[in-house]
Amino acid sequence: MNPTDFAVVIGIDGYAGLRPLKAAKRDATRFSEWLIDPGGGGLPPENVRLIRSNITPGEPFSARPILQDIEEALWSIGVQQYTRLGRRLYFYFAGHGVGPAFNEVAMLLATAAMGRLTNIGLTQVQRFFHDAAVFDEVVYILDCCREEQSAICTGLSFMPPARPDRPATNDFALLGSRRCGARPARSTPRDASPATPSAPMCSAAWRSSRTSPRSCSRPIRQSLRTPRSSSGRSRPARPATTP
Repeated sequence: MNPTDFAVVIGIDGYAGLRPLKAAKRDATRFSEWLIDPGGGGLPPENVRLIRSNITPGEPFSARPILQDIEEALWSIGVQQYTRLGRRLYFYFAGHGVGPAFNEVAMLLATAAMGRLTNIGLTQVQRFFHDAAVFDEVVYILDCCREEQSAICTGLSFMPPARPDRPATNDFALLGSRRCGARPARSTPRDASPATPSAPMCSAAWRSSRTSPRSCSRPIRQSLRTPRSSSGRSRPARPATTP
């Protein structure tokens, strides 16, 4: 068992103004089950905060979760004490996402809609845990598309005090999808320095080669293109084949 490990697990299927997803809540539940499995993460059940979407039709601003729900989960763990709480925190998110680069991801919350992309930003969360120094390491697992679209990333409202002697926090980011509709991106080297622009606070980062995760199989704005032959003429798209 790992009694000093904690987790915040978020799964959002229902959105106020975006197409619903089918597997984000299920995947978040399964990940939380792995976390408390002695043969998996080995966390005590009371150390895991599972947050799943809930939306009432016709009431878009009642959709959950919102940023406050995530902050309440972190508060219940004790991050506002700004003292060491444990060895590791798992931060898992499954849902819609946007962002032009792997470290500029806006994880869209349940009230999001086109033109109102309510979110929590990956870099902003990383910066908080770097400043708060409440865990030795933080593992970020994002199972979301990264639509190349602008969004003002929102951070947590906690304000860690300045601590010149704060211990270092190692963090690792695992992104379960490349940007929707894009070619596979080159992985960040494992020895990337936290000081480099490509990974400001990540000591390591990996990307999966999957086109998209099960919970987000199509981009938010889906474009249909007609393939062209080598001669430049349009040709019908080939039907998908079953492997």
